[in-house]
Formats: sequence, structure tokens, C-alpha cells
Amino acid sequence: MFSSRSGGPVAAFRGRPIVVGRRTIAWLSTFAVATSALVGTTLLGHGTPAERLTLGAGSVWVVSPGEGLLTLLDGASEEVVASARVRGAGHDLGVVQAGSDAYVTDSTDGAVARIDGATFEVSEPVPFASAGGGVNVLSGGGELYVLDPAGARARLVDPRALEVRTDLSLAATPGPGQAVVDEDGQLWLIDEERGGLTWFDDHKHVLRDVAAPDDRLVLVQGRPVLVDTERSVVQTLDASGRPGAESCLDVRDDDVRLLGSSTGAELYAAQSATGSFVTAAVGHDDCERVVALAEPGAADFGELVQSGPFVFVPDRASGRANVVDTRDGQVTQLDLVEPGHDVELVAEGGFVFYNDRDGERAGVLTLADGQWTASDALQKYDPGTGEPPPAPTPSEPPADAAAPPLEQPPADAVVAPAPTSPPPAQRPAVAPAAGTRPNGGAASAPAASATPPPVPPTVGPITVSPAVPMLGEPATFTATASQADGATWAWSIAAGVGAPFATGADAGSFAPTLPTDQGLAFVVTLTVTTAAGAQSATPLTVTATPSTAPVISSVTSAESVYYPYTIGTFTAVHSDVPPGGRFEWSITRDGAPFEGPVAGTAGEPYATSLGEPGLYRATLTITVDGRSASSSADFKVEYVCGPALSSSVVDLRAETSAVLTVTSDCVGTNVFEVAVAPWLSGPPSVTVPAGGSATITVVRSTGQPPSDGDHPDSVVVTYRSGSLGEMAARASVRANRSPDMSFPTDICRDMGDFGMAFFARVSDDNIDSVTLSINGASYSMDLIGPPDGYREVVDKTLLGSATTWRITAIDTNGLASTLDGTSPCW
Repeated sequence: MFSSRSGGPVAAFRGRPIVVGRRTIAWLSTFAVATSALVGTTLLGHGTPAERLTLGAGSVWVVSPGEGLLTLLDGASEEVVASARVRGAGHDLGVVQAGSDAYVTDSTDGAVARIDGATFEVSEPVPFASAGGGVNVLSGGGELYVLDPAGARARLVDPRALEVRTDLSLAATPGPGQAVVDEDGQLWLIDEERGGLTWFDDHKHVLRDVAAPDDRLVLVQGRPVLVDTERSVVQTLDASGRPGAESCLDVRDDDVRLLGSSTGAELYAAQSATGSFVTAAVGHDDCERVVALAEPGAADFGELVQSGPFVFVPDRASGRANVVDTRDGQVTQLDLVEPGHDVELVAEGGFVFYNDRDGERAGVLTLADGQWTASDALQKYDPGTGEPPPAPTPSEPPADAAAPPLEQPPADAVVAPAPTSPPPAQRPAVAPAAGTRPNGGAASAPAASATPPPVPPTVGPITVSPAVPMLGEPATFTATASQADGATWAWSIAAGVGAPFATGADAGSFAPTLPTDQGLAFVVTLTVTTAAGAQSATPLTVTATPSTAPVISSVTSAESVYYPYTIGTFTAVHSDVPPGGRFEWSITRDGAPFEGPVAGTAGEPYATSLGEPGLYRATLTITVDGRSASSSADFKVEYVCGPALSSSVVDLRAETSAVLTVTSDCVGTNVFEVAVAPWLSGPPSVTVPAGGSATITVVRSTGQPPSDGDHPDSVVVTYRSGSLGEMAARASVRANRSPDMSFPTDICRDMGDFGMAFFARVSDDNIDSVTLSINGASYSMDLIGPPDGYREVVDKTLLGSATTWRITAIDTNGLASTLDGTSPCW
């Protein structure tokens, strides 16, 4: 839980409005509620770069891992406005923001908890992974996924209750930079061990031939893009997960940092090895835009962030941020922390925040007149005591207090009357005409006008489009504001008088999707804040109409695999559709149209004849009152086929190799796996063309067979199909072992006048000959029976001084064994 070092609860500010700079941060009382809600609750997390919680426009939480401290930074005031202690106890913690809510994860315990964006209540932690295995939270398109990489699992969970909606078996282990959720809420990931791309919509899709183990995924304008740094290639992915057009990415560094643009079809890369920053187009070759940020090998770049046309590259080696203007390649370098410290950057609400994860410093980067500058360093905690700073103290009276007197101007200056309780639409005061004094007297000389005091922004009314919005669809709210340069915009929408269910920070517009389960009445509020103060628009109450858009829960195929030219049957579960609704089925094969659109009937299956083998998708589209919904089911059409061998028995008793012919009844060219016994060698695979055949050569090359005779399944040729399993052709190999030979204890014996006798034992029933070779001569040895086996007597005069000899045994199949002797017997 949050606690002081003595164990008691601590919050770094009081639960009341405070004044920071020139603006009254009334919402700090809300943050006080947030901190008090977190106090007393176990805070969980994970150790990814997303160790921060973003709350509202221009405010972020940053973490100090060594201190177990969360710090809330405000961009407009450039101050620390709240702190909260985390119970560390060695846990690997982090916070991930998803819309107005946040999710706290604990990789040590494998658990996740939710922080409610409206009430700031923290739920009980829910275990999703084994202890120490790591846990990641990914969000996008209104969906929330919890990943257990070590367990190769992912869960699609209810964002509010953290209840599992769908339990997904990944059959993959994604590494860093290998999992994303796109703008449609679909999860994409790469297996860092074996490669291959897995993605989920209504079904699981696995493409083994797409993505190598070291490839990465990034989001470019909300869509997944595949990056192969080994081949320096970027590829878009189509709706079926297949790679599209290739484009270049001129990097080859394993430690390259990647960021997909949110505003254009571009990819950004920073590589420490070269010290360079590369901008690459996505969809066509354009990777010549290279900017040098540091000397080669001198940098240690961190995670990149984007704010408009600017990309920020933190360099942990130098402790600075490199700000790259992607329009012209201009670079601004800002020194932020001590060299060697882990500096991270966070972009939010038009500000970029920096955080020293290894130290007590943090701060804000702001853009003014086209130039980014860094605020004075903010202290997250006292480096001596580790305690967070006290709450900010008011720097001026609240907004409703009397304005402080202006500094006394020079006697001859022309000044405007002091403003009193200016209305929201206050204009700058106009100086009296030249030649007069404020009291009506004559002026002795012309004088310049005094600078008028800054005034808060003026905010116009909120409007909505369409005039009568519909539940389940976006409604666009707009407003205008004057004197609002550099302002922060804070939008919110609530159902009636309830807590907000969505917030926004975009200037001028706000487009939330209206929920279908919170009634028809909604209230929208807007506050625009500058350094001069804050101004709120008149709240807008709108009444929505129930949605007539159809909902398709699922589309299901009767079979996952069909045989060519058979009937495929498909069913759908959907909402009630009023008369006049249109049902249309369509089918694609390998991404190309195959059939349809064909009219269907509500509640009835759709059946059609299928064609040649391929990857098929059946899609149902329902249209009601001009609003449509679609859902699909994927399936395959394949032939049941397999390889065949020209012989089921291979005879290698008298030969060292044999050739087998492989044929198949499969459609198209196929690659079959080849496996042979350990004492044989052969190719790992064989490619058989359509309507043809191929050969494999099996060689007896390594070691001995287990025994004489036939050895089943010594050659296996296998066809594997992800949907049909595997089929194999098998052959036995007929073989025999080479003769086993040994010497008796006395290899040679002196037979007196008869000569010198040599002996050898041979274990083989099929011996053709046993021969003694000595001094260049060969002698055929005779079988004399056990225990000595074979013997040959040689005249001593022929031996001379020879001390070595060889005995060779050959069986009837031509296999030979030899024994060498080296000890003299005479």
C-alpha cells in the first residue's frame, strides 16, 4: 500500500483546491480523492516502460522504482502536485493507462488491478499469471487484453470487472516489441522462440510462414506493421495477416528503438550503434531521411515518443533528449538528467514530460514559438531522506479573491484603469488618448500604454453533431475559445448526474462513443485553462436515441476444414433485426472474392458449394436503417493427401546406399519431411512438384544397425497439415552388422618346427573369409572351432622381424571387420 517510511499513510497534498502559478487547480481535490483511494490498497504493477498513470489533460504519473514512489506532474503549472508511496517489497510494478481508467500490474505476483477513472477506487487484484512469470496489459479499440507471456496465454477481459471474456491460448511467447493491439481492438503478436504471426479477431489465426523470431510489430496510424531489422524491411499487414508491400528501413542494429507514427504513414527508428535517427515511409521505399544525433557507439537511446510533427529520442548515455522536427530534420538537444541515468519521456496533452528513473529529478518540456524548452527540474523526493515534497502552497489568492494591486507605474506613464471582477469575455483595457493624464490633466510628453493584465480564455457554447446522437455510435462535440493560445482543454461526458465515463483533451472537439447501457441523457462539460486562469463552457445536456445498428455476436463454420467441392454450412448469432433489415453472405478464397454477396435469411444457416483448396472466409453483413455490422469465420479447403515410396523395403546388406522415388496425390508442389535411422543418412526434406516425383538417397554411413535383418520405419517421409494432421510413408531397411572379432589371450603361439600360429575369434554365422596379412603376404585362416576360432600357421623364416599384423573377416554380404596385432611372439 502507499505508506510513509514509518508505516503510516501519506499523501503529498491536502484535499482542497490550491492555486499554482496563475491558475486555480480546483481538480486537485479530485486527485486528493484519487490518492486517498489508493492509500490502503495494495498497488500492483509490472516493469515495462509504461510505468506511469496518465490522468487528465496535461498531467501524468511517473515512477521512481528505487524509492517505490509515484509522482503526479502537471504540465501547465510545471509542478509536482501529488505523491504516493508504493509498497515495493521487491515487486516488479507498473501502471498502464487505458482511456479514463488505469490498470496496475504486478509481474512478481502475476496480478492486475483496476483504478476507476471516475471514482479512483482500486479493485482487488486478479491473478492472471504465475508468480514471477510477468504480466502485460494491452489496450486498443475499446478492448483490454492481459498477457501471460511465460504461460503462452492471453485473456480478453471486461475492462471494468476484469472478468475473463475469452481465454486465448497463444501457442507463442511474445518478446519485447512483439505484441500490439490495433485500433479495432485486435491482438497481434510474434513468437520470439519459433517465429510466426498470431492474431485474434473473432477467431484465432496462426501464420507460421509470417514473421521471423526477431521481427517486431509497431502501430502506424493504429494499424499493425511488421518490421524485419535483419533484412531492413517494413511490411504492412492486410486484414488476413498477410504481409503486403515491402519498404526499406535502413537499420541493422538489434538494439534499434522503433516508433510508428500516429499522424502519417511513417516509421521512426533510432539506433545507438550509429547514433542516427531514421524516418522511413510505410508502403513505399523512402528511407533516405537520416539525422545524426550522437557519435557512433556513444549513445544509449531509450523509448521514443511523438508530439505532433516532433519525435523525442531520450539518450541515457548523455542524459539529454533529442527533439527531431520530422518536417525538416532540425534537431534540438535538451540536457535533462545526469549522464548515465535512465531518462524516460511521456507525451500527454501537448506536453512532453521527462522522468529520471534513477534519481529524484523530473520536469516538463513545452513548445512555444516553434521551440521546445525544458522547465526547471522538479524534485520528486529528497535524495537524502527519500521523502516526497510537501504539497504546493498557493502562489496567489483564489480566483474569486480581489486581484493584487499592480506595480506602481512611472509618473509619466499612461495606464489603464485597474480591472474589477472582469467578466469572462473581458477585453484588454484601452489607454487614454495621448496628451491627457488619467485624471484629465494635460500630459507633458507622449507616453506608452501599460501592458494589460492577462485575461482568462473566453469559451463559446458546446454543439453536438448529429443533433440527435445515437447510442453505440460516436457523437462529436465542438466548441471555440478565444485567448486560448497554449491552453489545455478538459472535456468530460457523464450519463445524467453520474460520474464521467469518458474524457478528452483535444482542442476544439471531443468525439466519445455513447454507451448503450447508461440511459439516454448525457451531460457534456468543458474547461479551458491557460496561465491566466480557467473558463468553463455552459454544460450541454443531450438526449440520444436508441441504436438501430445490428449486432453480430458470432459467425461459425460447421467444419474448420472441408474437402474440395463439398458443401460448407455457416450459422450466425445476432441481435433481433426489424423487418426491412438486409442479410448478405459473401465468401473469399485466399483474399479474393469467391461468392456473393448473396441474400440470406435471419436465423437460418447459409450453405454453399466450395471450390479448389485455399484459405476461405465467410462473412455475414446485416444492414438496418443504413447501419451495418459484419462478422466472419475462417476455414480451409484442402485435399486429404500424402506421400508414397517406390519400395517398402530397402536392402543395404551388400550395398552402402539406395535410391527411393517419392510421389504424392497432393495438389500443387509440396515439401515433405524426411527422417532416417541414426545409422543412416539422408536429406531432411524432399520437394515433389505437382504431377511429378522426386528421389531421395539413403546411405548406410554411421555406426552399426541394432541387429541383422529388417528394421521397420528406418525411412519415414511425412506430410504435415495444420488442420488435417500428418500422413507418412514408411520403409524398412534390411541390413546386417559387420563381423564381431576379437583376439584370444595368446594371439600367437610358437609351434616349434611347424612355425608360428596366429589365432582370431569371429562372431558371425555368414563368414566368407578370414585372412592374415603380414610382411606384405596374405594367408587364409582356417576355422578350427571354439575356443580359438580361426588359426593360421606361418613359417618362421617368412616372419623376419615383423611385429605387426592384420586379420580381416568378410561376411557373405561383403561387410568387413579388421583387427590389428602389435605384440611379438618370438
